[in-house]
Amino acid sequence: MKRFTQRTEKGKAVCRCEAAYSLVHCTEVVGGEAIERFAELEDMIESGKLIFAPEATKKVCNVGDKVFMPWEYDGIYGVATLEITQIVENGTGTIYASNIESDDYDYLMKYNFGNFLEKDFGEKVFLNPEQAAMKLKEMKEHKRTLEIFEREGVEKQESITVFTKEQVALARKKYPDGVYISCVKTTYKDSRYHYTDVLIFDKDKNHIGNISAEELGLKSTI
Repeated sequence: MKRFTQRTEKGKAVCRCEAAYSLVHCTEVVGGEAIERFAELEDMIESGKLIFAPEATKKVCNVGDKVFMPWEYDGIYGVATLEITQIVENGTGTIYASNIESDDYDYLMKYNFGNFLEKDFGEKVFLNPEQAAMKLKEMKEHKRTLEIFEREGVEKQESITVFTKEQVALARKKYPDGVYISCVKTTYKDSRYHYTDVLIFDKDKNHIGNISAEELGLKSTI
């Protein structure tokens, strides 16, 4: 920290000339009570006894606001309407506490007792019921997908976005405006695998067509 005051060997506060708006040229400008108080503040800053509070950050919502939390527990789904009861700064971020209620401790544990971080908004909790309903639908579809995977013996699904130069050339020959191509590879627990049709997208990532995986040399085993 650059100081604007300094202390003499006897501890007297003086103004540093290079920092002072002075009309005289000298090595030190002896100050009065104001300089002494200024020096005390600089001493406290240097020693760590005085720190500056961070600028107030904009809150996602306020105490008393309603928020909407999609939930799933033991195969049952719903959207909880909660109220923000407290907002706490804990040094690492902002915690939004809500009035979640349940007699089931495991349910409360799963949803962190209704305490949310800023990063949870838009993912785990929402400011309007429409967004929460969309997330709930997504949760249900994901659950169904996992059930299908388990029933059909699927081990994993992965998006394939890296292709050889030859495969890219074949795709662009059929779709000259194609820039991005991708497909999904499903691998089963018995080591079989299957490729979906390859999707073609233009520079704005609009879907403009499909090519069968076999046309690009991607051969499924089922």
